Amino acid sequence: QSISLFGGVDTIFLDMLCVQDMTSELVKEIVTNPKIKRVMIPIQSQDDRLLKLMNRHNTAQEAENLFKFINRERPDIFLELNRHISCCNL
Repeated sequence: QSISLFGGVDTIFLDMLCVQDMTSELVKEIVTNPKIKRVMIPIQSQDDRLLKLMNRHNTAQEAENLFKFINRERPDIFLELNRHISCCNL
């Protein structure tokens, strides 16, 4: 919110916003602030078991619901979802 108050700031790009860190206040700012044009959110897994093992505090369904909500409320925003792929012995 405070970035929007700087004079001359017309466009805001938000990068690397983890689903588990998306507060209701931040989501509200994303969908109501017309200066926010692009949001990049990394997807670390769509498997709840893996998310839990990686100490993530969200489920795959919560992530999907978040993306759908932002897209529904701000269809003009560029919503970039980055898939993170890694191998491990789990």
